[in-house]
Amino acid sequence: MLAPIELLGPAANYIFMRYFSGDRMQEASQSERYAKENPPKKAQFDEYRQSKNSFWPKIDEVGNEWVWYVVGAGVAGVAVEQAVKAMLH
Repeated sequence: MLAPIELLGPAANYIFMRYFSGDRMQEASQSERYAKENPPKKAQFDEYRQSKNSFWPKIDEVGNEWVWYVVGAGVAGVAVEQAVKAMLH
């Protein structure tokens, strides 16, 4: 069963990825570069950033096939991990 402390892992991962890794710096760099080199692309980029979350998909993304590929890969990874653990014990 999932212990409440295990929720700290995904939360810490999100905080690290969003605020301490290259995600924020890359978005800032892209925004600055597009503003100088291609203003229409900058406008599209700003619109995209407002409509999408860089880490968590919105509920209306359920129809996006790539969300299901990622979910499927996660489920497959858990299944493989459980199978390996079962074979080793």
